[in-house]
Amino acid sequence: MKPHSHYRLLRAADHRRMPWKNGQGVTLEIAIEPAGASLTQFDWRLSMARIDADGTFSKFSNIDRLLMVLEGRLQLDIEGSDSVELAPRQYLGFPGEASVSCRLSSPDPVVDFNVMVHRQRYAARMRSLTIHRNGSIEPTAVVTAVLCRTAGTQVSCESQVYTLQLDDVLLVEQGAASISVSNDISATFCIVEIVRLTSTESPAGLK
Repeated sequence: MKPHSHYRLLRAADHRRMPWKNGQGVTLEIAIEPAGASLTQFDWRLSMARIDADGTFSKFSNIDRLLMVLEGRLQLDIEGSDSVELAPRQYLGFPGEASVSCRLSSPDPVVDFNVMVHRQRYAARMRSLTIHRNGSIEPTAVVTAVLCRTAGTQVSCESQVYTLQLDDVLLVEQGAASISVSNDISATFCIVEIVRLTSTESPAGLK
């Protein structure tokens, strides 16, 4: 990419493979801020994980989490809340300190997409988006992450043209122009918007 670009293309093959904090699985770290931060010192973090068996989630102090199921079905039992089942493209937010256990609701493994933010500094929104052949994505947050779920999707931004494959991520900084999208068929994305908090903003209102 050009220097000082508002865009950063993160290819799926380059996502960092690392163990879960509790050692019960493996995650693909897509991006973390600040770069190179540890799992106890980050401002925000994007990752994907494959869940092959029932188990428990790692705990993260002072962190708010959003989790979207991309493949499979997942039952979540969260401390202080009712049990929730998530199907593909459904998501849920919960505090990182909570005790969370999960159960697979289908015979196939689950693939999920996660965003974690330090709740005193950032909040996050998550949504699924389908664009039929042609359309655009308007980045308005401090950071917008566009996870591609349809291989071969073409996107154009700042006079650059990229072909996104499955699980590639376009990371977009505030101030960027709109992203043009085209595909011969419908293209599906998971969009995460990360917002920097001020003293008057409430994280709860941004999810």
